Amino acid sequence: MIVTAEVAIARECLTRYLDGETPTVLARDLNQRDERTALGHEWNGDSVRALLDSHHMAGIRVFRGEEVG
Repeated sequence: MIVTAEVAIARECLTRYLDGETPTVLARDLNQRDERTALGHEWNGDSVRALLDSHHMAGIRVFRGEEVG
């Protein structure tokens, strides 16, 4: 299921990261705006990095440890 609010945050983070902002700065800003992760936690640099590095977010399918699409 696609959650529109989460998609908007993911796009924003990716765009701002590609524009040169660090994951820590992004996390700080998201927390100041009271945005939470999908599990309801506060953001930190590691959680932003995990979002940006996610195979799922990139549309890469993995089956038994191998990229398949």
